[in-house]
Amino acid sequence: MVKKLITNNPHFGVYQQSKKRMSAQIQFLFFGLVYFDTLAAYNILMVPVPWLSYFISTLLLIVFVMRKSLTIAVPNYMFILILYVFFALFVLGKNTVTNQAFEMPSQATLPYIPFLLVRLFLLVGYIFTVVAVYSMSLLYGTRTIVKILIVALAVIAFSSLYIYISPLFGLWEPSRNRIGTGGQDFTTTQITFSYGFYRALGTFREPGHLAAWIVGIFFFTSSISSSKHNTRNLLVAVLAIIVIILSGSLLGFIALATGILVMLITGRFKFSFRSFLYLLALVAGGMAVIYVFNIDFVGTLSPRIEALLSYGPSATNRFHVWKYFLEVQPPLLGFGLGNSNIKLSSYLGNSLMSSHLSIFLGSWYSLGYIGVLLVTLYLAFPFISVKTWKMARRDAILAACMASLASWLVFYSGNNEEFALIHAVIVGVFFGRLRELRQAK
Repeated sequence: MVKKLITNNPHFGVYQQSKKRMSAQIQFLFFGLVYFDTLAAYNILMVPVPWLSYFISTLLLIVFVMRKSLTIAVPNYMFILILYVFFALFVLGKNTVTNQAFEMPSQATLPYIPFLLVRLFLLVGYIFTVVAVYSMSLLYGTRTIVKILIVALAVIAFSSLYIYISPLFGLWEPSRNRIGTGGQDFTTTQITFSYGFYRALGTFREPGHLAAWIVGIFFFTSSISSSKHNTRNLLVAVLAIIVIILSGSLLGFIALATGILVMLITGRFKFSFRSFLYLLALVAGGMAVIYVFNIDFVGTLSPRIEALLSYGPSATNRFHVWKYFLEVQPPLLGFGLGNSNIKLSSYLGNSLMSSHLSIFLGSWYSLGYIGVLLVTLYLAFPFISVKTWKMARRDAILAACMASLASWLVFYSGNNEEFALIHAVIVGVFFGRLRELRQAK
């Protein structure tokens, strides 16, 4: 156990103390931060529930400062994202000076200025979340954080499975009061899918969003090994695999495979009787859900994979973004954060706000080549150092973080155009664990 964490950086760090026991109040706040992020299908007083997670991040930082329990710690490499924020403000300021305002889509849920402010709020909230989780990791230990994440994974996976089966058995299901990504009003419209089988949606707005959240935390189930936790974590992993399968997200399976590849590279999947039982339980759980719900899993995904390999993006439901990419070039500094989405909606003739479905495309159209360069550096940073890979071979939690971050590279390539809060949590744990291991030497 690391007794003390002392930074060598005079600007960013914690200048005290041994690991503390996390109070029930802080545990509750952190669980709320993670859980509210999953309630994407719901509003409270017209405010999307996931936005509350960013307020909790800020509240945690305020609590830390008021209690004087720790000096707020910021990972050194976060300067990349902080620079991204300042550059976004510069481009928006330039657009304002030159009167480059954009007309909002007719069914947009926010006016122009509040829409731009929300984009900045979510970006700054992401940074606050990384800082809050990183600081908590240094104070309470990453192992404590990971345990809470596994509990959250169990709750989300179980609730997603319950919501999936509730229409089949006439069970009560919480009513969705937030507009769908396609403009659907689910208070009056039943959820349907043009897919080979009915997909798990959970409390998210898209099956792919559910898969992204579950896959991101899945790898932590193998990071804590003890007689007390092994069986519980295995059950949570099986439940997570079942939900991933029911989501039917092709991108989710690619992301899962990417994370597993990282785990293999770090040597965390070793041939042993325990690992054999672990793998057997996961396969059995997956096969069981396919049989119980009569899902033609292979028959549904095979044509999609073949079409993707044969025709590329033109064979996917993201072809409209690919076509836009080929036909429309942004200015040198981009259209501006938020403005790029309005420009895409105008091009598509969409009355709703459109998404680039990729953080790399989104940052390029928002902030030009500088924006996409900063985002790429930020996301690639955890994988650059050879020393980090070597440490991951010796530490299960660090390896799980790297696998999770690698899986998110897939989601950021074809599903998410904005930084996700759960990704911020994983980044905070990653750098917290990295600091622990370095200080333990």
